[in-house]
Amino acid sequence: MDNIVGGANKVKALVSIWRPEFERYLTISSCLMCRSGRHFVYAYKYVMYYIHLLEILKDRDTLRLIAPKIRKASSSVVNHRKVWEYLCTTYLRVSP
Repeated sequence: MDNIVGGANKVKALVSIWRPEFERYLTISSCLMCRSGRHFVYAYKYVMYYIHLLEILKDRDTLRLIAPKIRKASSSVVNHRKVWEYLCTTYLRVSP
């Protein structure tokens, strides 16, 4: 899972999954009423699942390492606010 979600590695991207060609150039400003691309939905699901696994493992250090990447990933994840809130509450639950 660490290979998909950029937790403790040096990759800049939060999630490294394949994105279809027609989703590469789709921006939020050009399509306000469009449905979110599957890439953004899958990125959301992967990140939420990864945070859930880190909560089960009580891996507070990795949660702290992915926090800056999630904070900067507002344009690459659907429901960024929900992901950020889940990360913060999970970090507080895992903290001793």
